[in-house]
Amino acid sequence: MSIDRGLGEDEQSTEDPGVIVIETIRLYLSRRCRDILDYIAITGQKNIKISLYGLFQSYRSTESFPRFTDALKKALEIKPDLLSEIGFEVIYEDSGEGFLVTSVENLRRICEHYEI
Repeated sequence: MSIDRGLGEDEQSTEDPGVIVIETIRLYLSRRCRDILDYIAITGQKNIKISLYGLFQSYRSTESFPRFTDALKKALEIKPDLLSEIGFEVIYEDSGEGFLVTSVENLRRICEHYEI
């Protein structure tokens, strides 16, 4: 699966949790890529963390997966390497808050390739 799955679609056309997760990430980045890249240019970070909470705002709930975390959990059960295939990993901090983590290089590649 690639991050471009679903590009150009206005609505999620499937109940496949992997597609739902990838589309949510793509939608989030379509709205935030430039801001994140500008921020990283100032801070010099090598990796970035995107809060799962931030992704909730881009998530389009479905009947089967009313919350983003539901879709993410099921997607990773079905395909544990879903996120690593697109250069991301999910981490949870001691507080329980979850994040997607990726390298700045991966984010730049995604943003530039898809002109997000």
